[in-house]
Amino acid sequence: KEEKKDGLCSVCSKINFESLSLGRHWHPAGGDGPRNMTKLIFLDRIIKKKKRGTCRFCSLLFDAIAENDPLEHPSVKHHLDKRLEGITFRKWAESLDFTQHIPLYESAYPFGRSRDKHTMKHTVDSQGAVKVEGGTCEEDITAGDMANIVGIGAATGVGVGILTETDSQRMQIMATVGTVIPTITSLVANLNSKLPVAVSIIIHGPGDADAGLLNVDVWGYGNAHRAPLSRISTFNLRVASGYEKIGDELHYGNILGPQIDIEGDCKLWLDTCLGCHATRCDDPGWGGNLPFPSGPHFRLIDVHAMRVAQFDPATLARGIRPQYAALSYVWGATGALALNLHVRNMHQLATSLHGHDRRIAMTIQDAIDVSRRLGLQYLWVDSLCVIQKDAQGGADDAAARASQISQMGSIYGHAQVTLVAADGLDAEAGLLGVGVARDAVSATQIAAQITPSTNVLLAARYPSTFSKWDTRAWTLQEKLLSKRLLIFNGGRWDGTPTVLRAGAFTEYAALVGQYLGREMSDSRDSLNAASGLLRILDRMASDRPSEGAAQLDHTLHGLPERFLDLALLWQPPAAKGVHLTRKSQNHLPSWSWAGWEVGANAEFFSGAGAEPTVKPGVRFEEPFWVAANDDLSLRKVTRPIQKGGSRPLQERYRPLVMWYKSVRPAHSYHARSAGTIVGTGTLSTADTNHDSLVPVNGHGLGLALDSADTDVLAMFRKDMAKFRGRDGPPTVAVDVPLDDRHLVCETQVAQFRLRRAVPRTEKLWKQTDGGLVVDQELVVAEAEVLDNLGHVVGKVVPTDARQALSSEPYHLVLLSESQCWGDEERADVPGLPLYNVMVVERDVGGEFASRLAVGKVQKAAWWQASPSQTLLILN
Repeated sequence: KEEKKDGLCSVCSKINFESLSLGRHWHPAGGDGPRNMTKLIFLDRIIKKKKRGTCRFCSLLFDAIAENDPLEHPSVKHHLDKRLEGITFRKWAESLDFTQHIPLYESAYPFGRSRDKHTMKHTVDSQGAVKVEGGTCEEDITAGDMANIVGIGAATGVGVGILTETDSQRMQIMATVGTVIPTITSLVANLNSKLPVAVSIIIHGPGDADAGLLNVDVWGYGNAHRAPLSRISTFNLRVASGYEKIGDELHYGNILGPQIDIEGDCKLWLDTCLGCHATRCDDPGWGGNLPFPSGPHFRLIDVHAMRVAQFDPATLARGIRPQYAALSYVWGATGALALNLHVRNMHQLATSLHGHDRRIAMTIQDAIDVSRRLGLQYLWVDSLCVIQKDAQGGADDAAARASQISQMGSIYGHAQVTLVAADGLDAEAGLLGVGVARDAVSATQIAAQITPSTNVLLAARYPSTFSKWDTRAWTLQEKLLSKRLLIFNGGRWDGTPTVLRAGAFTEYAALVGQYLGREMSDSRDSLNAASGLLRILDRMASDRPSEGAAQLDHTLHGLPERFLDLALLWQPPAAKGVHLTRKSQNHLPSWSWAGWEVGANAEFFSGAGAEPTVKPGVRFEEPFWVAANDDLSLRKVTRPIQKGGSRPLQERYRPLVMWYKSVRPAHSYHARSAGTIVGTGTLSTADTNHDSLVPVNGHGLGLALDSADTDVLAMFRKDMAKFRGRDGPPTVAVDVPLDDRHLVCETQVAQFRLRRAVPRTEKLWKQTDGGLVVDQELVVAEAEVLDNLGHVVGKVVPTDARQALSSEPYHLVLLSESQCWGDEERADVPGLPLYNVMVVERDVGGEFASRLAVGKVQKAAWWQASPSQTLLILN
């Protein structure tokens, strides 16, 4: 028998976990040696070791695979046996019978099956090794064949093999698995047998920059006919080594305990940020003109003296500025019941925070503790630093309060760090892991002690929102303007950039909606009238440059270039009896609302009365604050109550496309009926339109970003890389007549069928002092997007609702990521599970594409449809 370590199987015993815990500080004897290695283990072995409790690492792998459920992968999920529909990987695996050495899986099996014709006999020895006794298949198996199979097993790490990592290691692993699984199946299985699933582990060893990281991939076949090998689950494990600073980098890996190590971990994070990249964090582009908070009523809590300190404006003006933390939390019903600053007690609080008839709220107490332990002397908290209204009828100082509320941006923007009570429902919730133990969170962490000196854990997931705190309107600016967030909750923020609705675009959308429904004697004047609207908006924005409302005059046929990604998602009017019709003149593009006009039928005018009625125009989906009914269904609150004035709401989309515009003027308008999609080819520079294409906004994104936002641009571009065929402008043949009416990009296209749906009523809510009330009721005429099995996987809104739908598949092109349909059964929609798409129609000429509809499709369904990379020219 092979030597085994205590608590590990023979395969896992060969992983040197102790060396991984030493990370980059240790090198093997005799030189650097191989930094990385790969293990390949069959899934049935992992399940068996988990059920028998004979290997701690296999058990951890099982739990991590269950958390990243391979049954949710489209190649598996959409082809499950009916007995397995709705079941999880964990539940399926735990139901298996492992009384035999190799499970026969005679019950329903979620993964692929062999369709080859074999009649093989085999036995299994006491160690689980397969021995072929005899049998026949389409070709006889010779001793040489067996030797080749044994060689494959040894080279690929089946069981105990080790590979040296290369740059293309994952490709090698996939090729190896694709060879091993069918070969072994042909030896040991019969007709329609179950194909094994392989788990590969790339282990980053000592000396590697990612030492202690384990990249785990689960490889298997789906049950569709001739299903290809797929990576059906992927995640990372980390050898836990605490938080350590090596050079300018932080290396992580920590098992959660009941209490957070503020002095160790958190202070290390803060000190590393201040010491290694403080310039980038302290001087962002938006913060250059943000003044330090001041005024006679600027106060901070002295966390050592435990009093409220008031700062002399003259002292602050001389540049003597205190370093402080700020607290962002939810007041809830208990905030007003705790100790607050009032005119009647401000002198007492300036002496001491102790000895009062009311105590400090638990969350604030914990924040004082954290600030002190981080090495900061001061903390800003609204309830104790801003004079509050006195419910007991005492004296008030509204002017003092207003002076501080007006500079909230400066207060959070100049804090060394903002402490976020993300899990707190009110001011008494405390900070998780400080005053409140996080035992429940620790219990859900997937981690295990593999050897006496080594722990391994599943890397944390990153939620897109932070519980109750992230639903509050008042916390939005605190989240956006803080340079560093220390978030106390069960998850962590991954720094993914977000998109906010600019005030300029809100006004633009409202005016365009009103404008397009109005009568016009000559529809060709639409862009001239729209230009007048934009000039009005620019004048409105001239006194508010901080809101990003300027530069709307740079338009592409009526759509503001700086917001192109959002502007392309315009929809027809959401009202009964109203529709859009393509203008008879073909000189305006289909992708702009300027190419359409509003029509109405008798249903719309039936209740209008004798007075002239303005028809509703195009609309843009509004950003919203999520609220829930009692049954947790989604409510879209587009007008929440926001202290300190209106604040931008977060968009629920992210761009994926780099847009290019043609600078070639349209000297003549060619009669083209619609559009099409053309594939990319290999053309020489002299044969292309390369010189006539420039990126919109100078960087290709339809977002209000500039050259100062290099980090944000880089993050967006990284996400877009997989949807682009090449860097730089797309390649368009020189004989394609491009002009300034065309938008060009490289994206993906997939085919789906459409089916007309019953118009859906959608309610938009607003928040009042008395609660939520309905603000608008929209009637949305949708079409359902169907996959090959007839399942509804998306919804689109046709631009012309009266146009008949063909039974043939339509081309859908990818635009951006999206979060919500708008009528979800649950309000807690995680991440961005949808794609925004545009339905387009082919042109006889075969060069252009024109818009028919926009909508959303499930991501899993999109990938299941086998999309292809394409060049898109919108006409």
